[in-house]
Amino acid sequence: MGNFVYTIDNGSLEPVSLTLNDNLFTHYVMASCLSHGMLYEPESTDILLKVLKKGSTFVDVGAHIGWFSLIASRIVGESGLVYSFEPDRSNFSRFLEHIEANKAENIVPIFIAVDSKPGRRNFHINLDNDGGHALYDPGMFQCNEKTREHPKSAKVMATSLDSFFDHHSKVWPEIDLLKIDTEGAEVEVLEGAYGLLSQGKIHNILAEINIPGLSQMGDTEAEMRELMDELGYRAIDIGKTDNPNEIYNVLFTLN
Repeated sequence: MGNFVYTIDNGSLEPVSLTLNDNLFTHYVMASCLSHGMLYEPESTDILLKVLKKGSTFVDVGAHIGWFSLIASRIVGESGLVYSFEPDRSNFSRFLEHIEANKAENIVPIFIAVDSKPGRRNFHINLDNDGGHALYDPGMFQCNEKTREHPKSAKVMATSLDSFFDHHSKVWPEIDLLKIDTEGAEVEVLEGAYGLLSQGKIHNILAEINIPGLSQMGDTEAEMRELMDELGYRAIDIGKTDNPNEIYNVLFTLN
């Protein structure tokens, strides 16, 4: 277990404090980056630094333990808001600790999954990767040996972004950046935000492209790109390589 206080290189933001457990895969990766003075997921973090500003609204779908939400919280300040969705109980508990430790009062933490529509979902726990829980069985992937040997799942509540903001906001907010990291359920999240997207309420979307995960959800990268193109968004690939199974991100920006 390690405690890290990390300051963004430009020095203009307050430090972010994290408590990480080296026995957990994503925690270990994050700790390795931070202990060497590097940003965790630097290309995606840089998007937040470039897109968000004081007073912005950031929506984090798949918040994990809060890295992106906490960075966004520092950027948008007291006049901004961060809505953070995380359905895994362990990750959410650590996220709440980080919110309290960082006095991040502009974060609204929501313990729920995000999908194309509200309801109950079967949520599968990844015992090999604390950031790899999914709406399908991650034990299907060869690298997740522990998950395959000891399958574990739980019923969780789900919402759509359209439904959530229908019920929790008098008017739909102007969302400066939506981040989606849902291990392949990104198309479902976008479909559940069709109203917000079609009305131009979401200005930028940073979405993970996890081709094996998309396939498990019955979706494709092409379907995601076609949907966003029809809605008037242009795509900028971030960290894409020639390896078709390597995970990368895409930034969709409203034209």
